[in-house]
Amino acid sequence: MVITPGVHEISLGFVNAFLIDDGGSLTLIDTGIPGSDKKIIAYLRSIGRSVKDIKTILITHSDPDHMGSLASLKKQSGAVVYSSATEAEGITKGKSTRQTKIKGFKFIIRRILMSLIMRIKPAVVDKTLKNNDELPILGGLVAVETFGHTPGHLSYYLKNQKLLFCGDSMNPAEGKITGKRPPHYTANAEQAAESFKKQAAMKPSIVCFGHGTAIKEAENKFNLT
Repeated sequence: MVITPGVHEISLGFVNAFLIDDGGSLTLIDTGIPGSDKKIIAYLRSIGRSVKDIKTILITHSDPDHMGSLASLKKQSGAVVYSSATEAEGITKGKSTRQTKIKGFKFIIRRILMSLIMRIKPAVVDKTLKNNDELPILGGLVAVETFGHTPGHLSYYLKNQKLLFCGDSMNPAEGKITGKRPPHYTANAEQAAESFKKQAAMKPSIVCFGHGTAIKEAENKFNLT
């Protein structure tokens, strides 16, 4: 689905990946769960492109539903992979950087399901990004440190389009944007709250989420209460 000229949302079920077409080369943001590479490649074919056109892969954070197909897509495309230094540590181990806070029976069930469904292959991160680092993609793509959900979470901001790819640092909620997430999915609640305020202050026109439908005319849709 085209969000705005040059930007595509690829729905992978409960999670999204995003594609930026910079007039030839492609940039992929996040890669879904293991096996999502097939859906991503199918989408590329539907728009007349191939996996070899992906030259850059950006990862918001190392949760399995965001970097689960990274190893496969990197191998098939030969793309250069970027993330924050902290998330790179998780990616190279095939693990989330966020310590789980689920205890007891729920914790055991989650661990079993994760081991059966989310078998993550470690991947190599070629370059790391920090706050305000800019890549020459579609007029300028800026890394935004949005720690909280995970210790090194990054969002990415297309300056010319005022379009923010926020990963899991924010969520859509009844047409509004919220930074609230369940405590067991938040590494640091104080950091998460500050990251939400930081992104609201940027006043993006479009916000694209890791989960849920993108919101346009987003400037005044941040729920700060």
